[in-house]
Amino acid sequence: MKISHIFTKNSTKMTNLETTILNIKSLEKPYDFFKNVSEKLSVEELALFKDIWEKASDVEIWRVHDMILACKIAHTFIRNNYDLDENAIGPIVGAISYQWR
Repeated sequence: MKISHIFTKNSTKMTNLETTILNIKSLEKPYDFFKNVSEKLSVEELALFKDIWEKASDVEIWRVHDMILACKIAHTFIRNNYDLDENAIGPIVGAISYQWR
């Protein structure tokens, strides 16, 4: 999977997305994570979040039979393609992994 652009922290969209993710309190309901984050984003931020979510959810990442390895691959993918804070990547990967269980 090829990413044609890398969003940087200089982007207001990226900063607001990070803040929103880090402020989500109920990570015990990973099935609601996408909805809870999405509700708090502007249209542009939502497009960015959907892009990250869609690409990090790709079957090419998750088809390995080891969930821990798949999580590491997804985490690395996000870190390498989006300048997103490490603390914001974890909740995204955790919520996506819930979908693949």
